[in-house]
Amino acid sequence: MSRFLGLFLLSTFGVVQATQAADPPSKNLTTIVVADGPFAGTYTADNTACLTVKARDTFGSGWKAFSNHPKTKTLEEAGIQADRVNAEGGKTGSIVVKFADGVSDKLVDYSLSNVPVTLKRNGTGGQLTFDGKTKDGVRLKISANCVEVEAF
Repeated sequence: MSRFLGLFLLSTFGVVQATQAADPPSKNLTTIVVADGPFAGTYTADNTACLTVKARDTFGSGWKAFSNHPKTKTLEEAGIQADRVNAEGGKTGSIVVKFADGVSDKLVDYSLSNVPVTLKRNGTGGQLTFDGKTKDGVRLKISANCVEVEAF
């Protein structure tokens, strides 16, 4: 009997975990994963601004550190944008990823333009993703979950 109870509890816990994992995000959030190079790691930007510009047919998100830049390796800017969001077929767009190098005031720029991006719309919100390499060959993945979106 205790074995049955243990299996029941374990399976119930698994269902609860799966349900929690499937919950949509409750706020705008951008995640950047740098696979290699001097900034390898995972970075998260809370309170990302998300917007759609109907006249330009774009959907995007952006985040910037508006503080005194410390002399440490930190994420300073992050963003992703899809162009021609209402057009058929695959999407292209731009990404912005900039880091403070911890030594100088110059930012290390991993930004790219006219690259393939994925856009999944969910009502007025959506998710943008890019998975590829920078001009210097650094593997980079960026995803933005947009729940609250400003329309212009």
